[in-house]
Amino acid sequence: MKKIMFCVGLCYLGLSLTACQTELNRPYDLNAYLHNFLGQPSQTIQDNLNFKKLGYQSKSPQITESQIIYTIYRPLNIPMPQGDVGLGKVQSGASSYDINFQCKIIFELEQNIAKAVNYSGRAC
Repeated sequence: MKKIMFCVGLCYLGLSLTACQTELNRPYDLNAYLHNFLGQPSQTIQDNLNFKKLGYQSKSPQITESQIIYTIYRPLNIPMPQGDVGLGKVQSGASSYDINFQCKIIFELEQNIAKAVNYSGRAC
């Protein structure tokens, strides 16, 4: 039972540290960055919006008369501790798995001008 609790605790610690690291790797505030585009024409947003500099991957936007919808992905690498827990040897990060959290960023347009920005998803 102690071994199981130790493993659970170690996994929790690894996930906590990973979550902290991913936030620190993003020097920009996504919300503040996107709000800079409010009041801008649709074409200006499409020409200047750069998710790569924020650390996100993105798809081409879906464009309608009333919205521009971007889908961005935030890759997250989660290390899995491995080793012989009974001997006290654990190698963190020796093995890991990747998750892509998805976020939809929706610019609401009125007469081709961005009036609001909304978010949907876990990566926002």
